[in-house]
Amino acid sequence: YYMQMLVNPELYADKIFQVLMLKPYSIHPIDFSKIYQRISKDKTFIESMRQINEWEKPEKIKKFLDAYDYLTNYINNETVRNCVMEIGSRTGIFDTFLNEKVNQNENIAGLKKIINEAGDFSETRKGINFADFVDYLTMVLDDKDLDIKTDKPDVALNAVQLTTYYSAKGKEYDYVYMPTLQADLWNASTKSFKPTIPVLPNKDKTD
Repeated sequence: YYMQMLVNPELYADKIFQVLMLKPYSIHPIDFSKIYQRISKDKTFIESMRQINEWEKPEKIKKFLDAYDYLTNYINNETVRNCVMEIGSRTGIFDTFLNEKVNQNENIAGLKKIINEAGDFSETRKGINFADFVDYLTMVLDDKDLDIKTDKPDVALNAVQLTTYYSAKGKEYDYVYMPTLQADLWNASTKSFKPTIPVLPNKDKTD
């Protein structure tokens, strides 16, 4: 949302509302109402914000506008990857996601993927800018047939991991317990190159 808003605040005015209501800004509801009432067809969202002098939480509004002014200039003079990194750092969006306890691993994986995607995008396409990258992301998000897949997040530390035999491969766990696996039967089955996992019969099963 923030990247879309930064590239074209008039087209993505609705994104600004969402950015302001969410962390790290989370502006006061009264301030939100003031902005909404001031917006007109003759003035952009940002211009409307600048004309308001009294705020319930002025420090949050100042933080938003200062970052916006700085980044508006920054994205015109830096690489796509640097732009993504600076936006996340300057706004506090990276810290917000990294400090969230819910879905923290997924958040980290998502942020890493966006940064890597920005680097790959600029390397494979000559003469592109940050606005082109935002258009690309918008297209991916809008097109259900396209997808940017995030890498699987690292496993949780200090916890038992329940996985399939196959997915445990390459994780370098200190200990791996494989229930129902019998060494003598497993070795025999691998000779056919079609290994099976023998399961002991359930003695408690009744006909």
